[in-house]
Amino acid sequence: PFALFALLTAVTCFLLALFFIIFGKTKLHKVWGLFQLSIAGWGFFVFLSATSHNPDTAYNLWRIAHLSGVYVSILFFHSICIFCDLHHPWLIRISYLYGLINNVLHIIYDGKIIFKAEKVKYLFNSIYYPQMEILNFTLIMSWWFFLTFLSMYKLYKYAKTNKNNSGEQVKLLLILYILIYTGGCSNFLPMIGINLYPTALLMLPTFTLMLTYVIFKFQLLNLKIALEKSIVYSLLIASVSIAYLALVLTAERVLQNLLGYTSTSVSL
Repeated sequence: PFALFALLTAVTCFLLALFFIIFGKTKLHKVWGLFQLSIAGWGFFVFLSATSHNPDTAYNLWRIAHLSGVYVSILFFHSICIFCDLHHPWLIRISYLYGLINNVLHIIYDGKIIFKAEKVKYLFNSIYYPQMEILNFTLIMSWWFFLTFLSMYKLYKYAKTNKNNSGEQVKLLLILYILIYTGGCSNFLPMIGINLYPTALLMLPTFTLMLTYVIFKFQLLNLKIALEKSIVYSLLIASVSIAYLALVLTAERVLQNLLGYTSTSVSL
């Protein structure tokens, strides 16, 4: 189920990202779309790593997932700044620089800036999990967690200062974000020696769909959609879904040939 729900998370977030990037008109729409895209990239490569038979291949796929995942908190903070009309230009620039430096070092040192030399451990009789150096992980990922908590705090303050219905809706948005991050961060536990199955990760697709419903229901991102065009949009999303499925199948075949990747599940 771990691999399946990672894939469902990737598909859900990828479609949301395309929707906001294509139909969005504001900077907030574009940044929020990129935020969803970073989650999708993380989820897709976690799916591939979780279905790999080869420990070295699994390790490399986890590394690629990290390259995308490090931008999740950065883009989340950026989107919250726009949404709440906060002015932190230097903090945003420093955060993107942090993401760039993190990824460059991660590539140069083969992931050893946070992962142990032993690379992976076979856990839960199904997944090759990379093992992290606790000190390095704490030092390097501290900015990632700082941005996450700061974003939640800013969103909470925004909801508290808005006493009308929008404030209550933003509180619901905050709760869903907390649930989504809890699900994603549960994935870290087996990497630091706490061998608990990341059950919370299995709820990510559900939380993401709930978040999407809240955003569209209450127009929290001010994305106006004409109801009379819903059929056109539905057809477009269906076409994108088919294209994405074809992309997944093609990417899996390429990885099988280039990296020796093999899957324990039937290709979706």
